[in-house]
Amino acid sequence: MTKRSPRYLDYQIKWNSIDELNGLALGSCLGVMKLSFGILPFLSHSYRLLPVAVSCITQSGPVVVSKTKTLKEAASLGIGGPHTTAYQVLKRFVQVPNQIVIIEESKLLKAIEDDEIDCALVLHDQEHQALEKGLQVVSSVLDLWSQPVLPLGGFFASDGLDDKVMEYVIKDIQASLDWAIANPKESYAYIKRMTPSHLHERIQINLDRFINPSTLRFSNSEELAIEKLCTLFQLKHQSEWIWKKK
Repeated sequence: MTKRSPRYLDYQIKWNSIDELNGLALGSCLGVMKLSFGILPFLSHSYRLLPVAVSCITQSGPVVVSKTKTLKEAASLGIGGPHTTAYQVLKRFVQVPNQIVIIEESKLLKAIEDDEIDCALVLHDQEHQALEKGLQVVSSVLDLWSQPVLPLGGFFASDGLDDKVMEYVIKDIQASLDWAIANPKESYAYIKRMTPSHLHERIQINLDRFINPSTLRFSNSEELAIEKLCTLFQLKHQSEWIWKKK
């Protein structure tokens, strides 16, 4: 939530990478967390997806890049985290290398250049950088998914939270998005203060992609895509874990 947006509730906000947040969810049941959909099959706690601010991609998506080796030829694959949606989708469609190496996302391309790994699964905003370095795309998660929308993550609330509290959380997130959309310079500056300097070049790309009017609520195509993820991950039907006002 942006600092200046009005709030129904007070929050203790923790800033972590998505891999760190996924890891926290494995051992804790925090009130509200931004998580990858890929973590859901591994959770022992019960969470509900809030119907707001779901991060989806529709065009360029996560890709596997390498110097010369195909994914089938590669002995090692670098990934930003084991529970990201991109990795969990990838390994359900193709055979991944036996050696999986966890590397900070911003260091994956350098690890290929230094021959520490054969290939890497990188996010949508790193594909152009990979091509500029002379690397090639050997697999596209979005192509494997073969659907117009791939949901990557969303806000999940503990199922133990009171329905009224969940309503307030949703309204606060929507208000935060409204403020960020109406105040792009201020929201950029706020995010920049919370982001490590080596990731600053990726801020605007992600703001354009994930902070816009379409993230205020689910679209029909997003709901269908989430339903397909439920099937792929062998989860219970989405109607049982997407929060809906009673």
